[in-house]
Amino acid sequence: MHKTLTATAIAALLGAAGAASAADFYAPGYKDGPIVAYPSWTGYYIGAHIGGAWSSADFTDLNVFPNVAFNSDASGVFGGGQIGYNYQLGNLVIGPEVDIGGIGLSHSTREVGGFGALSSVSSGFYFDITGRLGYAFGQALVYVKGGYAYYGGSVSVSDFGGSVSHNDLSGWTGGGGIEYKISPAWSVKAEYQYFEFNGSELEITEDGSTYNNNALTVNTIKVGANYHFCAPYQPLK
Repeated sequence: MHKTLTATAIAALLGAAGAASAADFYAPGYKDGPIVAYPSWTGYYIGAHIGGAWSSADFTDLNVFPNVAFNSDASGVFGGGQIGYNYQLGNLVIGPEVDIGGIGLSHSTREVGGFGALSSVSSGFYFDITGRLGYAFGQALVYVKGGYAYYGGSVSVSDFGGSVSHNDLSGWTGGGGIEYKISPAWSVKAEYQYFEFNGSELEITEDGSTYNNNALTVNTIKVGANYHFCAPYQPLK
């Protein structure tokens, strides 16, 4: 008998607690559903990232006929930090972002056949200035980005007469990713980013031989985390 009364009392208390919790979850005047809170993306943020990079530097040997094309492929680790600002308007999120860090791409490749010129790519510092355009749903943000990119490494070519390098490379970048708020202040992200840096004609002054560096392209995949300033929750009805 006592067990039956105790079980009945516990069931009544749980039912009352559940009803009170449900009443708190719903706001007066909203008949279609509950009010759900989600973190705003508006505000400044700063963070860090790390990932992998693989590149291709295309060359053409202009000293032979027909001209011989060859390339120097490289891969390595890259990482750094980012800073930016988001402005959220409804589900749309826009804002500038700056990435800064280093890319490890040191590698050398001999011209086709194992003879002739030696092409090389060196590691270096990089930064980019991009604009982001995203769509937010709940705690997730899917976005694309694009803008200016700089690479402080170099591409070079050498033969039996000497060597020449193309340094301080400029170009463009584009990519996209997904970011997820794990709290109002912290988010994690995964991103793909493509870089293309302008090439140039490389002439070795010692022997007058000429090579054309068509372009240096770099593909990257990275993961990262951001700390967001002034990111309160907003109601989503």
